[in-house]
Amino acid sequence: MVTWHLLQPDIATFQVLGKDYANVVQVHQVTTSTDDTTGQSSMGMNVIWLAKGIGIIRSETTTVGPSGTDNQVNELVSTNLVAP
Repeated sequence: MVTWHLLQPDIATFQVLGKDYANVVQVHQVTTSTDDTTGQSSMGMNVIWLAKGIGIIRSETTTVGPSGTDNQVNELVSTNLVAP
């Protein structure tokens, strides 16, 4: 099951690796799943920043499962897209 929530609908600018991006929204995604074979469940939580005309510029992911908790951060390094 996947759910999405809009956390911040209109961030004027958001900085990633020293670059400012305009017209950014922040969303929260939660994914839950159960392994049919083992019955073990896992949950993934993402906070994602999306810039208009660019896409994902930053994401923070936390996964909780049978083997523990894993955290990961991804940031856009460069793009040749020009936001409107």
